[in-house]
Amino acid sequence: MYPQQHGRIPYFSKLSIAIVPVLLVGIFFTVQLARIQQQGSIGAWYTSQAATAKCDTSGATIGVSFTNTETDKSLGMNVIAKDVQTGTSIDMGSIAAGQTKTATLTTGKQKLSANGVVFSLTWTSGKSGTDSRSAAYTAISCSATPVITPTSGTTASSVDVKGKLTVYLHGIGHSGDNTNPDQFSMSNKKPLHQNITADVQLYNPANQLIRDGTSTLTYNAQNGNYTGTITISPDIIPNGKFNVKVKVPYHLRTLLPGIQSLPSGQHTMDFASVSVVLGDADNSNSLTILDYNMILDCYSDLQAPVACNETKKAASDFNDDGAINQIDYNLFLRELATQHGD
Repeated sequence: MYPQQHGRIPYFSKLSIAIVPVLLVGIFFTVQLARIQQQGSIGAWYTSQAATAKCDTSGATIGVSFTNTETDKSLGMNVIAKDVQTGTSIDMGSIAAGQTKTATLTTGKQKLSANGVVFSLTWTSGKSGTDSRSAAYTAISCSATPVITPTSGTTASSVDVKGKLTVYLHGIGHSGDNTNPDQFSMSNKKPLHQNITADVQLYNPANQLIRDGTSTLTYNAQNGNYTGTITISPDIIPNGKFNVKVKVPYHLRTLLPGIQSLPSGQHTMDFASVSVVLGDADNSNSLTILDYNMILDCYSDLQAPVACNETKKAASDFNDDGAINQIDYNLFLRELATQHGD
């Protein structure tokens, strides 16, 4: 069972002819479509949303993001986000067509199980009709004072640590895809976005989030990757063993290989390079039917797109060449071997 295809899905190119991705697509979209149909018919109330559990000084919080992806400017939405697990809610107000808003739910808890946030929707114009959307988040456990205990012989640093990060984006530069990660002859060597934003998170051995930071990465045409310097803040940085996860927009969050270690007295380090899976158009850290539908809305190989706007176009242009076509569609299918980020 597949979602509405608008009569314009292309024949598989040579890139798509692989038995495993085809089987995965059939299983994946059958399950996901049944789930989405419980919330209402596909094609109404065009939205994308995400929820992420994090630790801060107050304990466990949930960051929520909601995008009204309607193209009709009259279709503003009133949005209330509510955590299913704790009952904590926040009124995100009116969100205009094409607009994104973010908010934080302060749960008052130190530990959250894997669960989700429900977004209740009404039309800002007062027209009849209500709907809801949901976004899942992963379990998290926060310590009262979320810092790593330094390893023997080390002390915590009061100076920010600068680390070099190297990221390969599937479908761009010298990176292939999940099916052929080292075959990049057909990848786009001239991406439109020469700079991207990376979110880097540090976790202690108990998988507790202890620090995070962001930085701009710049495309290196010679090496076919994005590189830059990441500053992890705030001041107190652990000198012990820790893990690092990285996420760039429209890609799954990925755990860097190996356990990282910062020797005592040093404030610079090189992180291991990492390849990230594309297709997370709604930035939910999962590849779902919502991402697939966004591709369909903007697909324009032979005909004009049916329900596209600038937000959805940027999110579904996976190889960053300015067009949403058979290449992006095939790339998405070939990434489905990995459906959830770290």
